[in-house]
Amino acid sequence: GEAYEALGRTTQAALEFEVAAAVLPHADRAYLGGRESPPDADSSEQITERASLWLRAAELRHKVSDPERRDTLLQRVLQAGAGGDVEERARELQQEWRGR
Repeated sequence: GEAYEALGRTTQAALEFEVAAAVLPHADRAYLGGRESPPDADSSEQITERASLWLRAAELRHKVSDPERRDTLLQRVLQAGAGGDVEERARELQQEWRGR
């Protein structure tokens, strides 16, 4: 995602972050070699990581004027229950983007 973003290919960058969030640890290439056990997909760290990726994708979707997809991604962040800074930022952006 970062590479596409650096090249100004915002839509592709957003999609890459969405795909990265969709890949659960047991299917991640980093763990397929068997050297390391994948983390629990439901761990707070993994939930926060996925929520961070969705949030980044939502911000990029906002930049390319895709409010429907942006709002869907924000809802995922909020429903994930990541808490902390990620959830707080999602709530701030939701209010900002709704014009409140």
